[in-house]
Amino acid sequence: STDAFKALVQKYHKKAYSIALGMVHNAEDAHDITQEAFIKALQRQDQLKDDEKATHWLSRIATNTALDFLRRALSEK
Repeated sequence: STDAFKALVQKYHKKAYSIALGMVHNAEDAHDITQEAFIKALQRQDQLKDDEKATHWLSRIATNTALDFLRRALSEK
């Protein structure tokens, strides 16, 4: 549900941003990556079967989104 997802975003936003910032070392890019990660999470929320695994699930999405960003940045150079 929308309310459940909003709660998930509020609970894990800081962690997702922290992961992104640690990987890309740029606040603006980290904000964009965090937003993109939560969009991906919303699109795939049916994959989260166990709420106890939400931290790991969202951390993986944030990490993979940051890796995608870094790959794109490298390929543009």
